[in-house]
Amino acid sequence: MSLTGAPPCTGIPNRSHIRVTGGCRTTQRAASPHSRPRRAPMQHSPARSLRRLFTAPLTALALGALLTGPAAPAAGAGRTMTETTVVIEGYEFVPASVTIHAGDSVRWVNKDYDEHTSTSDEPGWDSGAIVPDGDFTQVFPTRGTFSYHCDFHSTLTGKVIVE
Repeated sequence: MSLTGAPPCTGIPNRSHIRVTGGCRTTQRAASPHSRPRRAPMQHSPARSLRRLFTAPLTALALGALLTGPAAPAAGAGRTMTETTVVIEGYEFVPASVTIHAGDSVRWVNKDYDEHTSTSDEPGWDSGAIVPDGDFTQVFPTRGTFSYHCDFHSTLTGKVIVE
């Protein structure tokens, strides 16, 4: 129902509008058998709340990493790590002394007809028996001088200097 000369009331779903002097009065329509019941306000689980709490900062970090590029490399990370070979032949380590950089490795290759070991004089490493044509590799992450020997042949000694 509308008063003469007054604009009609705008529609709001599930509401009936009646024009009265000074405005519109709304009343709730009876629910139709085809209308859906109203839902209660959605309750979020604690897991979803935590996910929302951490998603935004992690997204910001990932976006920041993409925009700024990779992190600065650690000291020595820009250098290619190398492997130095020591050959065991004639009951000698050849060369008897090697100099490498921190993070590099030494590989002992047994070219003798007998088994040998590469064993640190101080607690450090022990290759166990290196069979003929076998090998053993040790990485040296820290600076220092490391003396070593063969457990089977006491005169067989060597040194690794790590700068």
